Amino acid sequence: MGNTLSDLSDRAGVRGVEGLLLGRIFLRFGFVLVSLSMDSHLIDTIANKDTTKGSRLKSMMSTVNSLVAFALKPITGALVDSVGRKPFLVLCPILAAIARMSVVVRGRPLNYVLYRLMINIAFLPLWPAISGYVADRFEPGTLRQSRAMQRMSLVLTLTGLLALRVGGRIGSARANIALSCLLNLAAAFCFLSFAPETLKKEDRKPLKIKTAANPLSFIRVLSKSKRLMALAPLYIMQNVPDYDSTTRAYYKKRFNWGVSEIANLMFWNRISGIFESVCCLDRPLIQLLGLKKTAQLSCIVGAAQCANTAFTLRPNSVLLNSALDPLRHGRSVVMSLIQTDAKRQGIGQGELQAALGNLLFPLRLVAPSLFTELYTNAQHTLPMVNFIARGSIQLAISSIVIPNVWAKLGHLPEMVEDRYAEEDRMRGRRKSS
Repeated sequence: MGNTLSDLSDRAGVRGVEGLLLGRIFLRFGFVLVSLSMDSHLIDTIANKDTTKGSRLKSMMSTVNSLVAFALKPITGALVDSVGRKPFLVLCPILAAIARMSVVVRGRPLNYVLYRLMINIAFLPLWPAISGYVADRFEPGTLRQSRAMQRMSLVLTLTGLLALRVGGRIGSARANIALSCLLNLAAAFCFLSFAPETLKKEDRKPLKIKTAANPLSFIRVLSKSKRLMALAPLYIMQNVPDYDSTTRAYYKKRFNWGVSEIANLMFWNRISGIFESVCCLDRPLIQLLGLKKTAQLSCIVGAAQCANTAFTLRPNSVLLNSALDPLRHGRSVVMSLIQTDAKRQGIGQGELQAALGNLLFPLRLVAPSLFTELYTNAQHTLPMVNFIARGSIQLAISSIVIPNVWAKLGHLPEMVEDRYAEEDRMRGRRKSS
């Protein structure tokens, strides 16, 4: 007998989230088309080929949207835990399609401003709804959930590579954006038809407007547990490198890299992501080293990557950094601990995602400017200054922050490690039977 669809889904590690994955494929394809085309459309059409005007408009809207997200994230997270996942999975892509079509039909600065506001509001509840959907299907913080996320990441990475080829062949920014609108509507249809609601009525949280409308409610959420409060600084520090936007300028300054070299680097980064999604090295690493040493190893490897980029005499050796990425699982370790303890405290997934998002708000406002100013002032004398800073942060996390945090976690790490071991034993029994 041939394999049924459910058998294939189970072997792929995505059983129970097939409809979600199908919708996300359409969303990712459309997102890549927009990423490929919107800046070109902004400069050529909306800003009348004035790059300065286009850059300032984009920067202004990024700041405005950071403030909007800070204000609205708590209430959107609460709504996802109160109303359910499916309404947002269906409505958010439709609203995003309308927002994108507005800049295709009328390419004016005001339309771009409205587009950025609408797209931000559309996607604010979408990620909590997606992550909540996966957490409803799989125990939060488990290896099974991690495996499902990795398998979906593999499919979405391949989708992104295909979208880059298709968008490049189309060539027209307006056509790519218009196609992304149709893909978003297809995603909404998939969510409506093939992704059943996963949040049971008895698990839904009552919506408390006063609490949910407070942008500082993340303090209340995280303060429910001393362990969550201990993990918060580690979570923040792990995210610091994400806000360094000077990397491409450094490559241009130091290595004289252009579009083709950057594209080659992006290609190998994606190949590394595909390798990690297929091999799932997090499980053997955690079994061998434990959660703490796996997190520390991630930081040490990150520092080595920064040192390689900063001091290499051969530009192509930067490509070796991609080969080391599969050893970096520090963020997934910390997220497993956070999700496990949050569930013990009765914190909903939407509420948790909103709290973690707003926890990073000060970092989003301050870190990009700090990294930019640091690089701008040192680019002629020490252009690799940001990589030195980022590597130093990684070493500090490994040697100072992680030992101090682990001392405050009690039995939480052992609890997660024991659950991972039990999951592996159960998988072994299923394979042998």
